[in-house]
Amino acid sequence: MEKIVDAVNVLTDAAALFEEVGDSLGRARVLGRQLLLQKRSFDKAVTPLTTAARLFRETGDRHSAASTLDLLGQTLAEQGRFDEAADVGTQDASLSRELGDRYGEGIAW
Repeated sequence: MEKIVDAVNVLTDAAALFEEVGDSLGRARVLGRQLLLQKRSFDKAVTPLTTAARLFRETGDRHSAASTLDLLGQTLAEQGRFDEAADVGTQDASLSRELGDRYGEGIAW
């Protein structure tokens, strides 16, 4: 467990550095990796997922944005935040539809 905490701290520092140098895509990717290490900490996952989805959209990586929205929706549902999960699912489905990703659109619902 200590190694995971160390890794999360390193990724947190890396995200801050990416933000400092204006690399939004790098920051989004680091936040995604950080989330994987904290995958059962749903209460801690919403903020990094929300930020990562926004950054992926801003940098034009719409496929990663859709994938991140899917994870965010699942995380919100795990917390019992069903209205928010439904809103995120709608965003995910819409983005997947725009991308022609029928599978992504299907799992968004």
